[in-house]
Amino acid sequence: MSSLAASKKWGGNGVAAPSAQDGNAWLHAIGLIAAVPALLALVTWDYDGQMSGAWFALRHFSIPATMAELFVIFIALRSGLHLGLLWRALPNLAKAAAALWVLFSLISVIFPADARAESGMAYSIFILLRFVMHGLFLAALIYLIGQAKGFYAEKWIQIITAGIVAYIAALALFALTVPNPAQFPWTYRMPSATNIRQIANVIAIPAAAPIALILFGAASRRWVYTALLFVILLFLSWSGSRGALLALAAASCAVLLVFRHMPPVKSLLSIIGAYCLAAAASLALPLPNGSFGLYRFAEKIAGSADVSSGRIDIWRNTVTEIVNSPWLGHGSGHFNGNMRAIYGFDFNHPHNFILQFAYDWGILGALAAALMLALLGIAIFKRSAGRANLAAFAAMASFLTLMAIGLIDGALFYPLTIMMAAATLAPIFAAYPSPSVTPESL
Repeated sequence: MSSLAASKKWGGNGVAAPSAQDGNAWLHAIGLIAAVPALLALVTWDYDGQMSGAWFALRHFSIPATMAELFVIFIALRSGLHLGLLWRALPNLAKAAAALWVLFSLISVIFPADARAESGMAYSIFILLRFVMHGLFLAALIYLIGQAKGFYAEKWIQIITAGIVAYIAALALFALTVPNPAQFPWTYRMPSATNIRQIANVIAIPAAAPIALILFGAASRRWVYTALLFVILLFLSWSGSRGALLALAAASCAVLLVFRHMPPVKSLLSIIGAYCLAAAASLALPLPNGSFGLYRFAEKIAGSADVSSGRIDIWRNTVTEIVNSPWLGHGSGHFNGNMRAIYGFDFNHPHNFILQFAYDWGILGALAAALMLALLGIAIFKRSAGRANLAAFAAMASFLTLMAIGLIDGALFYPLTIMMAAATLAPIFAAYPSPSVTPESL
């Protein structure tokens, strides 16, 4: 019996079964999640471009995202989510991987290889608890969907899409109203993040949602979904985040190949048209500096700059430090302080999630974490293959985009990106799958 099916019998375990009033909790949860990026932009609305103290904490720790995850977990627990049954329902291999990760990650906290880090043990424990919370958050969403009344994947994905567009609207308003744009540090101080690439990742990973709506949503609303996708792609093109744009496109194509499903030609043309028009329109927009815009693509291709944007040096130095402590690791959250002291660069992560895991938790801890991700990917594939519908496409495309971006950036470091990815994945694991769009509804 799955944990979700077992939830119907939890009253016998001393936990109240979900009540009828809880049936719409999924709407409250996804509404809150979708609002978080725009909310984070508003609370970090800072025209002078300075960042210190509480402002740094809001951005670096994504406090609104963390609070939103905790609130969703609380809602699920109040509705009847039982953590003991959830653990027992996991496959044995997943349990083993989770136990090994906890063991080696705690070892890395207690016996860090480098004591030069500015952050201490408390900070490392906080980062570890945040990763645990991400897993509980995904489980909470799955549970809320599973016990929902009248859950529809299209509504869920529509709300995610609306949240992305609201986030972009807030950022656009900020860009248009900065008092001294020539002096503003655009790359590092746009609201809600510490770098424009981080913002692009937050947008690109759940951007599989509007693509899913175009491919599998109601045909009568295709033009609306296409317009929303255009807005998303326009911002990504303007930001110059080539990794995010290419990862989203490649992931979407890969999912269609896995589905072996030919969507309506109009849907495919709508997506291709949105990409092309967004790219062309972005060329006409004013760019804050050379780190923005599609011109960066041409510069990299022409070989006039480092194609990796400095990543190769970061990766090389990170590997050196991993070799220096292959089994104990350096402890979660210590990368910035340690690497700045040794190599003089100021990065929060090594721009590759495999190196991030190995640096933080050692090789064995990284293998355990990678195994959990692989098992999640396999579960998504098994539930999605042969189910060419909204939830399946959004889940697979979002996960593949997350993995692709994670190989070159910090998609698996920042809470907001992980939260948005989890929200897009959750419907595919629901105990009661949403009905696919029927021919009569098109």
